[in-house]
Amino acid sequence: MKHHQSLIAGFQELLVRKSQTTQREYQAIVKRVQQNKEKLSGATAKGKVGKEVDSLVQQIEKDEQGIALLRNRDDFATYCIWHEMIHFNHNKAFISVIIKDFVRSRAKACDQEGSIWRNMQGVVEELPTTGF
Repeated sequence: MKHHQSLIAGFQELLVRKSQTTQREYQAIVKRVQQNKEKLSGATAKGKVGKEVDSLVQQIEKDEQGIALLRNRDDFATYCIWHEMIHFNHNKAFISVIIKDFVRSRAKACDQEGSIWRNMQGVVEELPTTGF
């Protein structure tokens, strides 16, 4: 049961980490790409050419690669969550089977013990109760 509880806690942490880190990083990079594209369009409108324009193009390409990496990371995290859910449900089903088997075995043992006491009842009734 403790292992099952630790699975639940780990699964919840995985969900929180995925939602927080990916969204924050993704939004920051998208904002940076937009700003650089605006700078690039302003620089080309002014007729600037050279180092500044090349630098902006390189930054935009690098950030777009970063966005692709984040999407791949997000896909991998989604796959991991899917896999954890399968594992969690499998363990949940396994624990349910174990509990059902335990309850059945205890009920059977109690029935057997009850039949032993019922069988003893007839013998006990025949015991002498006088003459002390």
